[in-house]
Amino acid sequence: MKKQVISDWEYFEKLVSFIEKTISPRSKIEHNVSLDDLSRDSDKRQCDVIIRTGEPPRETITLVEVQNRSRGFNITFFDGLIEKMRKVGAQHLIVVSRKSFPKSIINEAKRLGNTIRLVYFDDDAIMEPDLPRFTDDCIILKTKNIIRVNNVSIRVNKGHLQKINRKDKSSTQDRVFIIGGKVLSINDIVNTHCLSDLNYDVHQVKFIFDSTLLNDEIYLLDSITEEKHSIKLNISADVEIENIKLPINYITYSQVGYSNSLAIVMYASGIWRGNESYITAVMKKMNDIYHMTIYDKSENLKNSNIEVYEIEKI
Repeated sequence: MKKQVISDWEYFEKLVSFIEKTISPRSKIEHNVSLDDLSRDSDKRQCDVIIRTGEPPRETITLVEVQNRSRGFNITFFDGLIEKMRKVGAQHLIVVSRKSFPKSIINEAKRLGNTIRLVYFDDDAIMEPDLPRFTDDCIILKTKNIIRVNNVSIRVNKGHLQKINRKDKSSTQDRVFIIGGKVLSINDIVNTHCLSDLNYDVHQVKFIFDSTLLNDEIYLLDSITEEKHSIKLNISADVEIENIKLPINYITYSQVGYSNSLAIVMYASGIWRGNESYITAVMKKMNDIYHMTIYDKSENLKNSNIEVYEIEKI
């Protein structure tokens, strides 16, 4: 089936509508506006779209420039947009294109960090309010390091005590459990259920787990017979959590698959523990929920026990 090509005007209107649905409640959008040229090279500069966040004197302005099909897009044109952002006093620049960006521009955007955002917005992209926003600032990866497990209490529910194989000599730390159909170790349970505070890059938390507060029943898996036994489980542990913030450089919104589902691919990079780290995060919708998969392109994070992610809003 031939892909439908929409006009530049239709594309622009669709884009503005999408941004209106996804920006923060603290933000407002204006389009086809003129801003003062602070360099005084000219009186005004015409802007496709601007997003204002906050109130003066702490207002943040994000300049959104849209590339149409007839406009050439090379590094010289891109440099001109960066200069325009500075001249109108904007703090951020989002460049939206209907075509893929040249590698030279993607590399330059990575070098400039979270000041610049590249967005490939496909003609067929579906507008949904729960998508990551154009103005999302960075992806936060959380690493968890269990400093010590202080206590583990396993209480076998009535009717299961006599069934446990006494030859199973596994230590408490090595025991394996089943929660919601998933096979988990003590470390897995701590990593899955331990929450963190995004206000701190590195912090320690006291983790307390009580299986009676779960909706799912928990089972102890016998390592010899592989039988499962209904139990109650309590764990206390000290956990160190590090929030790794990687600025988003490049986002693509495009249709994939045969069900017209929308995939969002985000490319983020930054310095972590002295090394350049960069990831690709792919979001796809399954059962009305967007799921993210992280691909560590630099391999700096592969041993960091990354369990969950957040997307921080500006």
